[in-house]
Amino acid sequence: MPPSRSLSSRTIAPVLGKLALALAVFLLITGGWVGAQLRMAANAPLPDVVGTGRGCPLWFVGSSSIYRWKTLDRDMPSWSAHNRGIGGALLPELTRHLAHEPESTRAPVAIVFYAGDNDIAKGASAEKTVADFHAFLAEKDQRFPRVPMLVLSIKPSPKRAALFGVQNAYDAALRRLAEQRADLTFIDVTTPMLVNGRPGPYFIADGIHMDDAGYRIWTRHVQAGLQQALPAGALARCARAQAPPPSI
Repeated sequence: MPPSRSLSSRTIAPVLGKLALALAVFLLITGGWVGAQLRMAANAPLPDVVGTGRGCPLWFVGSSSIYRWKTLDRDMPSWSAHNRGIGGALLPELTRHLAHEPESTRAPVAIVFYAGDNDIAKGASAEKTVADFHAFLAEKDQRFPRVPMLVLSIKPSPKRAALFGVQNAYDAALRRLAEQRADLTFIDVTTPMLVNGRPGPYFIADGIHMDDAGYRIWTRHVQAGLQQALPAGALARCARAQAPPPSI
């Protein structure tokens, strides 16, 4: 009678034990690596996509509406536009990344800021969102105390129409704050994006993000805001900086 080829429990148990140990070691190593990568990402400075302009550095900081602004070079030709947006970012995330900006970083001439939209969409109250904006502003004051900031109101995305009341309360608080601080300029991009009191045709199919027409509205109002927020001397200096070098 041929010997049985079936494995006994005594044979299987050591094999399973070794496999379980190997799996545990693998998960420990990969889990530690993933955790380290996540910590590195959390402690990194804001991302920085630098445009080709020769003018003064102008930072655009915020959530996906900034991150998706892919025409900054064309829209801000007189500046060296830095796109420092993060898709889906919340205010505390932006504050944390700003806190990890290297000490050697050259300060921008101004910061154009858009955030709070996602916070409110995730259930934050206007008061909580305003408090988180204050935290970002405090970090900016510590790192770049003399840099003016232009803060944009929340765009009237059709998909988030149910949140307009909370968004308007947040915007109103930022407008009042800008009236109290010389270094803060509030830019209303909500009103020009409304048609008969409803969101105009400035959004892509997802009902949240803007199309090119929406960004053209932002461009006009940001350019006008810079003229208001920056002293004439700074504007003249930046205009000289973006001029092409003289031919030899």
